[in-house]
Amino acid sequence: MKSSLKDGEKIGFVYDDETDDLTKLLLSDKYKDIIEPLKGTSALGLEGKYYIVNLKYDQTQKEKYLRDLYTSISRASQGVILVGYSGIDDIIEFGGST
Repeated sequence: MKSSLKDGEKIGFVYDDETDDLTKLLLSDKYKDIIEPLKGTSALGLEGKYYIVNLKYDQTQKEKYLRDLYTSISRASQGVILVGYSGIDDIIEFGGST
């Protein structure tokens, strides 16, 4: 991913929990030149080649989670990395219910 970025381009990182270990790492000074941190849905309206998405699944707010997840992954033109628990079993069940 990094080698395909042009000068000044960054990888978007969408997160919703500052206490998460991955979030702490990617928000550190070590990655400030390559990672563009975007909390929650602040990626709305933005576009980039790559995004890393680390959103916590909240079983009580499935629709909100799906909207936030869609907003996050639809920003990337080349690829997305989803990390953490996605709640995919609950999402499939939720999507298939009437």
